[in-house]
Amino acid sequence: MPIKRYTTSSDGIIVLKMMNQLLKLSRGFQAHTKRTRELEIRISEHGVEIVLDVIVYIFAEWRNWNERDRYFNPTTLFRKSNFDRYLEDFLIFQEQEQKNVLKTAPNERKQGDLMGTIEEYIRTVLGHSEYARTHYMRLSHDGKKQINEYLNKCRNKGILPERASIIKLLQKVA
Repeated sequence: MPIKRYTTSSDGIIVLKMMNQLLKLSRGFQAHTKRTRELEIRISEHGVEIVLDVIVYIFAEWRNWNERDRYFNPTTLFRKSNFDRYLEDFLIFQEQEQKNVLKTAPNERKQGDLMGTIEEYIRTVLGHSEYARTHYMRLSHDGKKQINEYLNKCRNKGILPERASIIKLLQKVA
């Protein structure tokens, strides 16, 4: 009987690397195993950026839980019933964070300054993703310059900071 091979997409490998980094594992979770099937399904359902954000959120939420290392694994995190619950918690958290950012009443904001300075815009984009923030900090000066130019274009086009995505660009620049 032939051995069944599982494939993991490049996005799946990125997620596994992030999990290994968070847990500070040298060998860590491996790609191309049975345990990554659910991960691939969650990526196809929600996209890699959401999956990464949920993982970082759950890791932070579980920071004071002694059993975190035992349950922070692909099988537990990406089981449909669990991931749906984690995603819902993350979205509620994100919504509350957004309310905290937007405490200024809309009529108190200047019409031409809805997105703030480019520095505030970049800070807001990076603030939405621990993954993006971590990788941005590791970039060379030229890499950061490329990201900043891209975000400046997004800002000039009127794209809201929470809609500006830099994950793919970070992977290309890194």
